[in-house]
Amino acid sequence: MASLHDFTFANGVLTLTCGASTDNFYSSDFRAKSREDKVVIFPINQDDNNKYTQRDWEYPYTELTCQGVAFASAEEFVIMFNALAGASIGFNTKYPESMFSQAITLDTSVDEQVVPAWAIAGHNAGYVTLTTPSTNTGNIFVGENDVNNTCYYLEPDKSITLETSDLSLIWVQSAIPNQVVMVIGFAKI
Repeated sequence: MASLHDFTFANGVLTLTCGASTDNFYSSDFRAKSREDKVVIFPINQDDNNKYTQRDWEYPYTELTCQGVAFASAEEFVIMFNALAGASIGFNTKYPESMFSQAITLDTSVDEQVVPAWAIAGHNAGYVTLTTPSTNTGNIFVGENDVNNTCYYLEPDKSITLETSDLSLIWVQSAIPNQVVMVIGFAKI
């Protein structure tokens, strides 16, 4: 079994202990994200005069502990690490892993979900960019499953990027037939 790497926080200092080796990093301004079964830990504010804040780590979660506690998944480790680091950003524990892209031609007053069925079924988190081509002659309305002409709208040749914990919540509609919305995004699976 590989040596455990224990990350601890005390008095604004991040300490990494592995076996007999201990390193102190004079900042707790680090964040963690999971990538499959690995954890990536990185500094938020780079300091060219401090070699220790330049450090990034990537380990399987099974080789990590935080404050001496082992975790059942990379995501659980990341949540604890970021909470101890006082992270006000970076709680997004998984990088988006699966890209989707499509053009949707809308019928009049029919609500359409903008993400593929596999992302809808899993209620996956992620982000999506909606773009309306300049050839559209009407607005595309964006909202939840009850989207209508009082919701936020995109005029022709405009775009918006949305990030959500559940991509299945994003729907579009048009009051004019044959309007197009281009969709590209990433889902966390």
